[in-house]
Amino acid sequence: MVFLRRFGFRLGILRALAVRETHLLSAGSLFGWFSVYFQPFLMVAGFILIRPVIFGRFRIDSLEPVLFITSFLPFFMFTELVKKSFRFKKPLGGVFNFSTVSALDMFVTWAVVAWNRYMSLMTALIAACYLLGEKVDLSEWLYAIAGPLGLLFLGLGCGMTFWGLLLRYPYARMLLASFPRVLFWCSGILYSAVSLPPFLQEYMAWNPVFNCIEMLRFGVGLDSSSIFLRPGYAALISLAMLCLGSLLCRQGGKAYRR
Repeated sequence: MVFLRRFGFRLGILRALAVRETHLLSAGSLFGWFSVYFQPFLMVAGFILIRPVIFGRFRIDSLEPVLFITSFLPFFMFTELVKKSFRFKKPLGGVFNFSTVSALDMFVTWAVVAWNRYMSLMTALIAACYLLGEKVDLSEWLYAIAGPLGLLFLGLGCGMTFWGLLLRYPYARMLLASFPRVLFWCSGILYSAVSLPPFLQEYMAWNPVFNCIEMLRFGVGLDSSSIFLRPGYAALISLAMLCLGSLLCRQGGKAYRR
């Protein structure tokens, strides 16, 4: 009974924090809600339209919207969680002054809000692409779920780990801040795994972010390389980062309150 009471109390805290975070994102207005979803949509749509122009072959069949929807939006979710750690001087806002709110609570809240935001937008855009005649096949739907979930837990683990490290070593901020930029270019955001030569695929397959993105693409019916379809590997890395991040986050939270 004591465990259930504590568990219910913690869920209540997370629910209240999620409502607070959602209100901060939307600023409590209809325009705020619109901007929350319009900004990532505009970035994806802009690249889908600009890419064929850059490569000089603008044709409707060269837009490949599903390819970029399944890379940009999950990656935005991942980087949003990682970048939360860079607010290490005042990382958790005024709510952290309450003794019942921990650093782990805030990171879990950010993860839940980011998942709802980006996955609802991605689902709506993929459904729209399907209605417009784009290739979408959900026969391997488990991969379509495993990919984004892997990125969510990986981003959560990395965010907590970086925050714990930055509390101890604030001068490492510049180094850690370059982490999302490097991953952007080597995680298949602008290209698919099948477009890479075989010898590069072997090396790039060690990147768990690339693995998760390719699993999602395979889950919605796009071509993928089998070497990237390793949910066990992605889950192992995500679990390791979650354990390390939880430990550093717990220790960092205690040090931050002193």
